[in-house]
Amino acid sequence: MTSRQRVLMAMDHKPVDRVPRVFKATPEVETLLVEELGLQAVDDLKARFCVENLHWPFYWFDLPDPRQRELPNGAKINRWGIRTIRADYGGGVYDEPVHARLADVASVADVESYDWPDPSELDFSVIGHQLEALHDKAVSGTNFCIYEIANQMRGYQTFLEDLLLEPKIVQAMSERIEAYWTDYNERVWNAASGCIQVFMSGDDFGTQQSLVMSKDLWKKFFRPAYKRAYAWAKKKGLRTMIHCDGAIKDIIPDLIEIGLDVLDPVQPMAAGMDPYNIKKEFGEDLCLHGTVDVQGLLPFGTPQRIKDEVKRQIEVLGEGSGFILGPSHCVQPGVPLENILAVYEAADEM
Repeated sequence: MTSRQRVLMAMDHKPVDRVPRVFKATPEVETLLVEELGLQAVDDLKARFCVENLHWPFYWFDLPDPRQRELPNGAKINRWGIRTIRADYGGGVYDEPVHARLADVASVADVESYDWPDPSELDFSVIGHQLEALHDKAVSGTNFCIYEIANQMRGYQTFLEDLLLEPKIVQAMSERIEAYWTDYNERVWNAASGCIQVFMSGDDFGTQQSLVMSKDLWKKFFRPAYKRAYAWAKKKGLRTMIHCDGAIKDIIPDLIEIGLDVLDPVQPMAAGMDPYNIKKEFGEDLCLHGTVDVQGLLPFGTPQRIKDEVKRQIEVLGEGSGFILGPSHCVQPGVPLENILAVYEAADEM
């Protein structure tokens, strides 16, 4: 069974030769693993852990952002005008949004007059060449993200207030962002000659305890756009996947209803997101991805406890397929090396 067959059959809830696996970590952890395991490059981790890919169960096209630029102070600005700067948290760094480009807009006209990015600015011709090496791999290249882009352009608190106070501004921004991805994804599909299998989307609608907003607001502002996106994907024969952190159980039935196939992650320590309960309640409709807890189990558990949990997940969550093994988010600095190894040693032992 090829990697592509294994991943797609798992997504389709069909029997697989072994549970597909993914490894996801911060760059600092990846570099440490390469050094400690005597490898030559981060890509060598794929063979070492016998995973389908790093970070996601599919491969992605590399399409450089023509608008991205770096400022003298090291800050970067992307296609949306979102400015980020590298923030040091002690064990590593991450990109922190530092300037909300549309913080001061006061009307729909202000939103419309913004210099929105255009997918025609990207070079999609490189996709054909990149596909040549991926004939036996599951492939995506689509993108669909509205809420996170909008709140970084507008400002996190301001955008959440807008949901109640300035719904027309929310709608105007969302429509422009959706239009970009609709055009972008069609261009990806055409450039790939239909040789992609997974439609990827992602917005973090959850906190540790609940949705970021009420379910009614989510249904009003975001469900319709996702429904349109998944309908497009289904017409192309694609499996649909969402990356959505946190406690999002309240909207899982809606996501299934509008066409979601794969949920990432199933965050064990988030309220209501116990993977075994999610499997029991929604397992007939959803393939689960990202269930190995990175908040408590991996940093603080023993290797044996981790092995026991991974084997249980493979047996229970993987029953009848519909399961892809992987961490619930990026493995962070400070997680013992032996605990990381225990995840994939347990999978090898099954």
